[in-house]
Amino acid sequence: MIDTHVHFWHYNHDEFPWIGEDQAALRQNRLPGDLTALNAGRITGAIAVQARPMLSENDFLLQLAQANPIIKGVIGWFDFDAGIEPQLETAGGHAMIKGFRHLIQDEPQPSLYLTEHQGLQQGVQAIQQQHYIYEVLAHQADLPAVIKFCARHDKHWLVIDHLCKPAFSSPSAFDWWLLHMRKLAALPHVVVKISGLVTEAGPHATAADLQPYVDEVWALFGPERLLWGSDWPVSSATHSYSSLLTYWKDNTSDRQQAEIHRVELATPVKIYQL
Repeated sequence: MIDTHVHFWHYNHDEFPWIGEDQAALRQNRLPGDLTALNAGRITGAIAVQARPMLSENDFLLQLAQANPIIKGVIGWFDFDAGIEPQLETAGGHAMIKGFRHLIQDEPQPSLYLTEHQGLQQGVQAIQQQHYIYEVLAHQADLPAVIKFCARHDKHWLVIDHLCKPAFSSPSAFDWWLLHMRKLAALPHVVVKISGLVTEAGPHATAADLQPYVDEVWALFGPERLLWGSDWPVSSATHSYSSLLTYWKDNTSDRQQAEIHRVELATPVKIYQL
């Protein structure tokens, strides 16, 4: 099983301002050895995803990947306000880099950034031409812009992190999320990642709370365009790693084993070219 969404860090406040003072579980170093100790051997590989908007993050994750076989690939950070070609040339020397991500959700106007920022448009175009993945991090409210962005960039895989962070606030919010996910599913180059849902749903979230979201994306995208990720250690602020694995087992209990295997292994191998 490949966990397609984990983060690693040497914690310091200045580089992780999004970690609150009340999140003691996150305000400490989180490294591959910690993940290995938690997963009880079920996870055979992981995709390390950037957590800091700085180019040194890429070097940090690559160094970890060289020393820790559990890391099968890296999604690095890309500076869309700097030169595109030098960054791609640097990435080209590292087979472990499978793609890039930017913390679009932290931009002052995420939807406007997705649709109007020229550096992003040019950068993602170049990224896709080099057959790198781009992972989209945004909230449910930005789904119309996410759809427009994804329709514009169709030359390689786009991965939507955390199912675009559904609001978990009301039945009408779910219906609105589903309406837009249907539009995303119509784009054959879009893949969605079942990850980060417990953070959005809250500290008391159960497998039952996640079930409708898992069921809908399973029907819309199918196992060949679904990934699973723990979002560890962010998820550890509210849920243990073992509970996430249990939730996943519960959420897929009525699925065929071949389909589950595809999501857990075959699809990540295909998408990330492992």
